[in-house]
Amino acid sequence: MQLPGIKWVFFDIGSTLIDEDDAVGDRLLKPQAALKHSGVSVSREEFGMLLQEAITKQVPKPASQVIAKLTDSQELRNLLMTYVAWRDGLEKPYPEAKHVLDALSNRYRIGIIANQSPGTEARLKRWGLWRFISLCLPSAET
Repeated sequence: MQLPGIKWVFFDIGSTLIDEDDAVGDRLLKPQAALKHSGVSVSREEFGMLLQEAITKQVPKPASQVIAKLTDSQELRNLLMTYVAWRDGLEKPYPEAKHVLDALSNRYRIGIIANQSPGTEARLKRWGLWRFISLCLPSAET
């Protein structure tokens, strides 16, 4: 099926083409464990909700803001900041992503518009998806 007049199809990356569940889980589990070890009681879910709320409100440096709310210890804050760093090595394409992009790229130009960190093109190449992409606009690089 071809859609008349449509020349481009744009995708987000996270939770669309790429499964970020392991990276999200890692980002929440380690800080929560470190907080618990330090005597700060906050569940993984609570930590995740606080982080998502800060992201939704577009708070500058949302992880720093959440961590600052949870502890006054600068040493613990520094440790937690290393734990909340996004580990893109834990991301992986959904099994269907390559097939979908291949099928669509025969009819349309494919673009990426995504809230992504630097290195999006390199990650798309590593996953074997770059060959389908005509335009890539990650927020950190645009």
